[in-house]
Amino acid sequence: MEKLKKMYVTAEEAAEMLGVSTGYAYKIIRGMNEELKSIGYRTICGKVPTKYFEGMLDGAKYLWQDGNEKSPDSGNC
Repeated sequence: MEKLKKMYVTAEEAAEMLGVSTGYAYKIIRGMNEELKSIGYRTICGKVPTKYFEGMLDGAKYLWQDGNEKSPDSGNC
């Protein structure tokens, strides 16, 4: 049987992937879920769809590589 890809990323998994605290990962996921709700999607607290999460990370990676944009959290540290 093929290994299925997880549909959702949890805050704990996001924290590990991003190298941030679990509390901060919850804050990131909360923001992503608010954006999804604003365009009509249902959300699950503390989880975000894997495809959306990966897409947001890929988009941020391209902005940072461009050299014209700063990291979204550059002023918060």
